[in-house]
Amino acid sequence: MQNPVQKKFHIANILVIICGLIALVCYDLLGNFGTPVLKGRASFWFVLLGCINLVYAVKNRITSILPVYFISAGLAVGMIADVLLAVDFAKGVIFFAIGHILYLAGFYMIERPHLLDLILSTSVSAISIFVVGGTPFINVPDPVLEKGLMVYAVIISFMAGKSVSNFLMDRTRARLMIAASSVLFLLSDVSLMAYMFYSPLRLFWVLCIYVYWPAQLLLAWALLHYAEENKRQRVHINTIRVNYKI
Repeated sequence: MQNPVQKKFHIANILVIICGLIALVCYDLLGNFGTPVLKGRASFWFVLLGCINLVYAVKNRITSILPVYFISAGLAVGMIADVLLAVDFAKGVIFFAIGHILYLAGFYMIERPHLLDLILSTSVSAISIFVVGGTPFINVPDPVLEKGLMVYAVIISFMAGKSVSNFLMDRTRARLMIAASSVLFLLSDVSLMAYMFYSPLRLFWVLCIYVYWPAQLLLAWALLHYAEENKRQRVHINTIRVNYKI
């Protein structure tokens, strides 16, 4: 059963998610790819959600809190990347890569490296590199940018592979939410690539934004569940210490 503090944080999460989705719809209806202010407003909500859940994790002194710090930092960098992407595409990609590296670091803190990580990550990376540079549908005019996008594709592929591997190792709600958000990031990026370098169809635009922002909100929301799961683990450890006078 949830205590009053838990209920307040859960209600705050739901309210922020609703506000974030409303901001996303406003961005879609009133903005476009080159409107950084509206993009920043839409991204603000997943950063706020991450901060709220970071406060919850710190307040409850959970075990293994480092992933929450890294993922929260990644959310903040993601907001900067969203704004930059509307102004300078290359700089936006660089900041997105930094954000995803922070996510990836957090995922490796949640679960130590396993062979399954490598199998899943390299498989997804091979497909991603092929999509960027080996298909006739994606035509990146700048060779340097194309190589940069391939590096970025590897980073996000490893992030997705690790998150799915983590869930397969321990099927908790938080890990499921993190894995789902990472897979959605991949889908969003493929849609953005199609929009930028294949055809500016509204279908690709809608698919990109309505997958990306919910994925960020889902990842930020997962931090609350991760904190609760690790809070229960801390309580269990303390109970054992008391019972056995460790």
